[in-house]
Amino acid sequence: MSGQNFQPVEIDLLDQKLAETATRKRIPTLNVTTGSEPLGEHAETIADPQLGNKPAPRKPISVEMPDYLATALKVAAAQQSVTVRHLILNALVDAGFDVRAIDREEDGRRLR
Repeated sequence: MSGQNFQPVEIDLLDQKLAETATRKRIPTLNVTTGSEPLGEHAETIADPQLGNKPAPRKPISVEMPDYLATALKVAAAQQSVTVRHLILNALVDAGFDVRAIDREEDGRRLR
């Protein structure tokens, strides 16, 4: 290298400015809880004032997985009379992700 000296960075000051900007622009933040409870147990307490009691808008996501796993998910969904989406969202809750209860509700398309 050319021997350049880098200026020291005040991380706390940058974090504070970032937090202020995120709050001002209404950018969602990640809240990490401490303790032994998984994050998924707090999903019912997450509230978005703009959504109220309505499900959040959905975005498609594409995931490649082995054929046998895709088949197993579809079979399990059929046996439980739910959608694969429902199975995956519940698995994400079990893994500790926050998913609001209203967004996990089965849409009923398989119930005939």
